[in-house]
Amino acid sequence: MSASNSNLSSAGYNYDLVSALSQDALNNSLKALLGNLGSKGIDPITAYYVKQTDPVTGTTTERLLTPDEVQTLTNGYDVFSIPNNTTNQNPEYANVIVNLANAGFAYAFEVTIGLPPEIPSYALPDILILNQSDPKLDDPQTVTYKSYYQTFKIVELNYISFGVAQITQLSQDTFGSDSDSDGVPDNDPWIFEWQVNMNLSAQTTTAFNNLPADVQQNLKDMKFNTNSMFSMQQLYLDLNSPRLTNGASPDVFNFLPSDSIYATLNSFASNYWTILQNNGGVIFNTAIKPVSTNDYPPSSIVPTAVNFVVSPYSGGTQGLYTLDYLIMSNNRTMPTITPFNWDWVNDDSVQGVMAVRRDLFISYLNSALSPALAKICYDPNVDVDFDGSCEIWMTPTSPSPAYNAHTSNPVLDFSFSKEAHDKAGVVGAIFQVTVDVNITSNVTFSGNTIIVSTIMSVYADIYTLFAHTKGYALA
Repeated sequence: MSASNSNLSSAGYNYDLVSALSQDALNNSLKALLGNLGSKGIDPITAYYVKQTDPVTGTTTERLLTPDEVQTLTNGYDVFSIPNNTTNQNPEYANVIVNLANAGFAYAFEVTIGLPPEIPSYALPDILILNQSDPKLDDPQTVTYKSYYQTFKIVELNYISFGVAQITQLSQDTFGSDSDSDGVPDNDPWIFEWQVNMNLSAQTTTAFNNLPADVQQNLKDMKFNTNSMFSMQQLYLDLNSPRLTNGASPDVFNFLPSDSIYATLNSFASNYWTILQNNGGVIFNTAIKPVSTNDYPPSSIVPTAVNFVVSPYSGGTQGLYTLDYLIMSNNRTMPTITPFNWDWVNDDSVQGVMAVRRDLFISYLNSALSPALAKICYDPNVDVDFDGSCEIWMTPTSPSPAYNAHTSNPVLDFSFSKEAHDKAGVVGAIFQVTVDVNITSNVTFSGNTIIVSTIMSVYADIYTLFAHTKGYALA
């Protein structure tokens, strides 16, 4: 079944709105976003870590430094400029390396958001994989996210002998994988693979629920910004938020465990992710922001709850799997998340589909169209005198008119009928006037077309001693 067979009103769904985007469309857009960000010359993002040992347990952990602590540690010196393999026995760098060692410096990284240079975007792996088909990820709300960057550098401090500390510089530009075993690093980016749980519900079993209350609220505030919630910027933030499935950990995708850099990169990814998961941070969040709320007109359906689910494509084509935004409005409770039993996208020329629950859409149409009825619904008034004079005028009807809603065609209908009558003389023998106003309006759905049909008529019947005329003054 295709999207034309969708039925959000059926039992088990009842979502107010669903926006389903295909994996191919999402990846093309995410790559375009990263390419655009990289072209803007965004400053690199840096983070510094020190090792600290618990005096009671003896356990050694790594801690992310604050900017002030970094300034104190380095005295403003750029540790990424220290030549590779430099030790504290080098007089030029001895002081800075000794200071790093005394502070327990472990490593730092510098990342530039964007696409890796000199590699066409189509040759890069998909950023987002909607892998509900993966038997290892039997969870319709878990996706695989592969992150890669324009530049990536890591500087480490290691002890090579007693009292001798050595700086090791690692760079994506010079330390790539060697898939063809020719001794020359491939021009490949460092790729980190994450399993991201997109479940935003507040159930106790979800990682989202374990975030601090203020962090949950901040994420919700961004998510319910109706001008940006469907943007690629917002999706990128979602993917880089610490909501992992239980037991999942990031891996370096394009290195073998036997490669010398593998342990370093995995240690970085695991430790950095754990720190962010503990404090509710967002990976590399300084480089990406939701779009401005002033860029678009107000939303006609304001979301109050949102979640995600992955819908597989029955034909098996991975690129036609969809990531489905599940939206509720008017503070309605989000139903239990249930995968759909139809294909939202079954054509690779289509990027996505948006569907609104029928009765919600009908209610929206009612609120949008009913005000127009007030402009044509008037009560007639008639005043006649014995001298043969006559006055006819209209006054706005009250209360304000509105359509009646139905679940089948016509989905909206309206009828209005008002009459005014006045006479002069016994039983109107000298002069009498009757005015009738009648209006009917129907709204019907036909395929992807909304048809509004409105008929208005004003009928007048005028009788005098010398003449009698009647007919439609307006129709």
